[in-house]
Amino acid sequence: MTAGIVDDLRNGWLDDIIADLDKGGGGSGQGKIKIYTSPRPAKGAAITTQLLIGTPLFGNPSAGAASGGVATFNSFTTDPSAGNPGEGVWARCTDSADDFVMDLEVGKQFTLDGDISSGSAAVTNIVDTSLIDTGMEVTGTGIPAGTTVDSVDSGTQITLTQNATATATNALTYTTPDADLLFNDNNFSVGSSIAISSGTLTAGNA
Repeated sequence: MTAGIVDDLRNGWLDDIIADLDKGGGGSGQGKIKIYTSPRPAKGAAITTQLLIGTPLFGNPSAGAASGGVATFNSFTTDPSAGNPGEGVWARCTDSADDFVMDLEVGKQFTLDGDISSGSAAVTNIVDTSLIDTGMEVTGTGIPAGTTVDSVDSGTQITLTQNATATATNALTYTTPDADLLFNDNNFSVGSSIAISSGTLTAGNA
């Protein structure tokens, strides 16, 4: 059996998280999103060998009151220059005084054109497959629900876990499964800009 939770309780939980992000050292200030390389530590555990790539900021306040079990964040402040290179695989959210609030999984989401054929699992004529990882979720016209990347075959071709249901050149969206924070590319070079355009936080329910 799964539990269904009344929205008032879900909203209250989210509002508490938002309050913690916003409280800061003197009771105000922008919360931080600190993006790190691997490995991801246990929840709230100390940083050891992980490199801090960059720190975009939440708005101030970070979000309005939650509604329907969803908190919608206000605009974010871009980190204009990454301090370390590397693949961002997790992020630690803190208040402005660096007190821990929550950890997030970092991944990527992007769209690439590719040729699909009905009854075939191959996607061909992709301009560049370097960003595509095995296991990424794939969505788009002609792609069955639940499809993921089975293999990256070359610089222009991949194979999916299910056959396409149409023949076309389509824009397909690739998403890291179970990631909380998505970038077009989560491999950052020194000096690259780290921007977050929008975001929501949802309190789970059955």
